[in-house]
Amino acid sequence: MEKLRTGIFGFDELTHGGLPKYSTIILAGSPGSGKTTLAFETAFNLARDGKRTLIISTVSEPLAKMVRFMSSFSFFDKKFIGREIFFEDISEFIQKEDPAVILEHIDFLIKKIRPELLIIDSFKSLCENLFDSEKIKRKFLYTLSLRLSIWQVTSFFVGEYLLSDIKKEIEFSVADGIIYLFGTEEAELQKRYIQILKLRGSSFEKGKQYFDITSDGIKIYLRLRPDIERIRYCFSEKEIKTGIAEIDRMFGGGIRKGSVTLISGPTGIGKTIFTLKFAESYLKADKNHKFLFFSFEESPDWLIKYAQALNFELEPFIKNNKLKFIFLSPVELDLDYLCFRIMYEIRNTGEDTGIAIDSITSFRYSQRDDIRYREMLWSLMNFFKYSNNTAFITYEVEDPFGVNLIAHEMKISVLSDSIITLRYYEDSPYIKRALSVIKIRGSNHSKEIREFDIVEGKGIIIKELVSKGIMK
Repeated sequence: MEKLRTGIFGFDELTHGGLPKYSTIILAGSPGSGKTTLAFETAFNLARDGKRTLIISTVSEPLAKMVRFMSSFSFFDKKFIGREIFFEDISEFIQKEDPAVILEHIDFLIKKIRPELLIIDSFKSLCENLFDSEKIKRKFLYTLSLRLSIWQVTSFFVGEYLLSDIKKEIEFSVADGIIYLFGTEEAELQKRYIQILKLRGSSFEKGKQYFDITSDGIKIYLRLRPDIERIRYCFSEKEIKTGIAEIDRMFGGGIRKGSVTLISGPTGIGKTIFTLKFAESYLKADKNHKFLFFSFEESPDWLIKYAQALNFELEPFIKNNKLKFIFLSPVELDLDYLCFRIMYEIRNTGEDTGIAIDSITSFRYSQRDDIRYREMLWSLMNFFKYSNNTAFITYEVEDPFGVNLIAHEMKISVLSDSIITLRYYEDSPYIKRALSVIKIRGSNHSKEIREFDIVEGKGIIIKELVSKGIMK
């Protein structure tokens, strides 16, 4: 089926290529949910391709007011008005309460303008002010739908409908598509979502998708989902040296390229330091390698200072655009946006990209739903696997002296190819650090527990075996 691409960021991916041409789509949602913005942005994007849009205003909001608000967006360009975009206010026809007159006037406008897209805003206000009976309303809707089909016009019927309206109002049975926009009720930071409930003649992404309204218009960030059919546990023979001889020996040679390594431990133990060292080693292993370091707790400036203090050679890679630090606040952003940003950066960086996520625990701050959080973790780690990225993920455990140092509750360990656990232990009168390798998929590894230290100017120092005091 031929599709009409809207040009809205993420929308055409949501609809698997755009809206089916000549379909009738209802944009439903509460006031302020973004319905009119989506419709207007589509119109201006089509205008840039020379396609015409007819925008009909009813009795809900004055046309001049709508245009004034839309002019604040960067997609708005007044040169298209009267050339590719045509506005018509039909409130005076509605006041005459004659559906036949409304139909004839719309028919006249379509014949005159020959639009690719028709927008009626608000369609709900039109229906509420025009019809005295369900029978007359049904006849009007079917007649309008038939005429739009004959004239080969794709249409947006915009209205302040709730989910309960969708089940009972006649217009939804006539519509070819239903797109529902809504927001959460969080007092601190309202989040917006869009969901396709119906789209005849086309597949689409199921479920709610996070979106934002910026000065450029609407941006939709599609959910990252587990794709079980695409999971491939490729076994690479190539190993990346860590730059620490004792850790390479404990790994049986080094960290396998294309694997996911989980670094688990309590706060302050050195998870970030280990990840910075692995980033340095990955970049040194091949001149074509690049590395993306996603931080959710430390700013890039602080990470660079840590590296400098430990004599890690990261600055040449930063200057050559081989290493990029990306700080994202999990408190202020939606989980789906965070995942989208990670995938976007990886795809734009190219193959042979190393990834660090420090830390995955921080994702909890952007998602209170443990089921959604777990789904995201599985999806993200699966994405690394079938994208053949070498990934390093840190996870913070609560008990600094405990032995349960792996993230069992979210099953992260199942998808990790390698697991390094860092812990504290008491060796009176000192508190010391210890390291062990718990798992390496498809390979033997050392079962030792080694003391380690982090020394300014020298980096990570692996010391002797720990013989007592750690299992408490």
